[in-house]
Amino acid sequence: MLDQIKPLDFFVIGAQKAGTTSLYYYLKAHKEIRMHSSKELPFIVYEEDPLKQYQLIIEQFYAHAEIDKLWGAVAPHCMCDMRAPMRLKLLMPDGKIIALLRDPVDRLVSHHHMLQLRASANYNINELVVEQLKKENLLRQRLSEYDFDKEDKNIVVWGEYGRILQPFNELFGPNLLVIFSEELLKYPISIYKKILNFIGTDDYFVPKNVGRKYHDSTKQNKLNSYYLKLRRNPLLRFFWHCLIPEIIRLEYLYKYNLGMKSEGKAMLNSEVENLLVKHYLGDIDHLELIIDRRVPWARFNSDLDLLNS
Repeated sequence: MLDQIKPLDFFVIGAQKAGTTSLYYYLKAHKEIRMHSSKELPFIVYEEDPLKQYQLIIEQFYAHAEIDKLWGAVAPHCMCDMRAPMRLKLLMPDGKIIALLRDPVDRLVSHHHMLQLRASANYNINELVVEQLKKENLLRQRLSEYDFDKEDKNIVVWGEYGRILQPFNELFGPNLLVIFSEELLKYPISIYKKILNFIGTDDYFVPKNVGRKYHDSTKQNKLNSYYLKLRRNPLLRFFWHCLIPEIIRLEYLYKYNLGMKSEGKAMLNSEVENLLVKHYLGDIDHLELIIDRRVPWARFNSDLDLLNS
């Protein structure tokens, strides 16, 4: 089947609130790149037959894309699914993977806030982190597959970027590029050109929207209100899952998350924050071996004092 369908040229994965939405719109605006119409799609990790699912998505979202353009996709949630690396390699054997990361502690706080607004997590953030940092719980979390309904059980391990990216690194090698959201925010044009060079275009056209921050989570519209009521009503939720195709459900979930208010975000106390930093230190070392440079996160660049405390 793959010899009859153009494979994707690149695929963007990433952490929550790391800037994948902004990057999607930056890439979509480039005249030599063709992206799908909806930013986040299930793609290949939710179907037993990924080749069939891939064919359907190509037919639906790339039907009018020119063959000679670069085809790309953004689906950040695929980063945390253990099935994704092998399936992506199957579907795009020569493709490029771009991973967009942010400070794992900041990511965890944003993730918890998002779950609270979805009414998926009603736990105190500090108690939740302490519970998930227990050895037996960490092992259980790492063995579980990606599940939208169990996100509150995995908010710690989804920040273990070195572990998560290791299979991507093994399968894609030099075709894996790690970008940090802090750098994209501070140096949008230079990072954008770096990405263009990586995916293989010699056209360094920079769209006017590069540098704009999309979906800053500051609006709460009627769609969000209706969607929240739907998620909190078991009967409505049942019919929603039975009658609405998964691609549409995921798109609405994504749009709902984008419209969330940022006020009232829970905060980590200093003791729990230090526990998290200590937990992630070894994984950060692993990540730095993969990318062959230091991470730009200040709390992980002064680790000697923390380890000796």
